[in-house]
Amino acid sequence: MPLKVKVVSKSSNSSTKSHANSPTRPPNNRLLETHKQRVTAAMSDWVCMNVPPISIVEDIGLKNLIDECIQIDMICLYFTSISIILFASLGFICGPVSADSVLYCRKTISKEIKQTASSRRNEMKEILITAARQRRLILSPDLWSDEYKKTSYLGCMAHWVDHLWAFKSFELFCLPYRQSNKKAPSVLKALEEGLSLYDLNPFMFDIIWVCDGGKNSDGEDEIGSGTDDETNDGVVADDQTNDKQKPSVKSTSTK
Repeated sequence: MPLKVKVVSKSSNSSTKSHANSPTRPPNNRLLETHKQRVTAAMSDWVCMNVPPISIVEDIGLKNLIDECIQIDMICLYFTSISIILFASLGFICGPVSADSVLYCRKTISKEIKQTASSRRNEMKEILITAARQRRLILSPDLWSDEYKKTSYLGCMAHWVDHLWAFKSFELFCLPYRQSNKKAPSVLKALEEGLSLYDLNPFMFDIIWVCDGGKNSDGEDEIGSGTDDETNDGVVADDQTNDKQKPSVKSTSTK
């Protein structure tokens, strides 16, 4: 027997106000607070995953969309074979509420993002420390610049193989580079700042470090900057050597 479902939406502002002010069923404040916390967590995850501007959480368009979703409280089932129309009210979980009642401002969402980041870093600490102790943790740092903001950043990717032989990757951090130059001591200091987020500083000698093979235009200011004789793969050939001599190998910097 075919079944047709029609959703009836009440979209006018007057209906919104009448629902919100309805005396027949007051909001369940405890349940409402639980849903507000879930909405806050969902919005913080949304901002982090898709990287929209944080101001989007206060956008009037988002609030209008939430209001429209809240107003959908009636479903109509139509059975064509016996021509019977049944109406069933979906009702409200915690009373009729407006979008402003469940949406927080950007300051609260920013706070939630920081708390979530701290909590999830703590979850990763044990995994990363265990991999580092067993010399299964590979870190690849990378210095890059944002020409629009005129700011440099130090990022770091983590790679390891877990106990099930599955290859894992994780973006460890991406922090503003606040050092005065990009020489080895300065980069090391910035790296230690990032590693401290996961308590990995004591394991720096157990970690396998892999550097980017790219060459930065700021040559002599970088770690281990090369010379004109340096090739792309870091091999330095001496003009005085003959064909029987092996070229010396020099480690090159990232950026």
